[in-house]
Amino acid sequence: MHGLAARLADAAVQSSLGEIARRLLAELRADQAQPKSTFCPIPLSLYGSGLPNEIQSSWLFALRRSTAHPPERHPNSIQRMFALNQPGRFEFWDGNAWITHEMVPGGAGLSIPVDTWHRMPAQDQDWAVASFHTAAADELIEIVGDPQSGEIESERIYLAGGAG
Repeated sequence: MHGLAARLADAAVQSSLGEIARRLLAELRADQAQPKSTFCPIPLSLYGSGLPNEIQSSWLFALRRSTAHPPERHPNSIQRMFALNQPGRFEFWDGNAWITHEMVPGGAGLSIPVDTWHRMPAQDQDWAVASFHTAAADELIEIVGDPQSGEIESERIYLAGGAG
């Protein structure tokens, strides 16, 4: 994850991602009824050289404040997440309980193994995060459901569906 954190620390990358984050956050705030989040894929070329070879896609998410996001997992990808605009919390399921991970801009981020349930609890502020995946953008699968019951609510390929 050090290579990803180093690329995110680059001033030009920060500037470009900051502009995209501001646009996504404005889009999120413009419609208070829907959606609970919005996102866009980020071309890997934005990061220049130095990305780990296994990284196949990158995303920027704007997540609505005061909204708990449902658990999801990616059966075909390792996910690495980084806080962009401010600190926030993310949780992952360890098989028995939700474990909270505090994230800060410029920090180490969070690595989520393949097929691991994760979610964002309700936060005080809208939050922008950068996400990297080992699955290509047109192959990244998201499964939403309940890790305790095993119930699946939905399954989609990210680029085939809209923001959640």
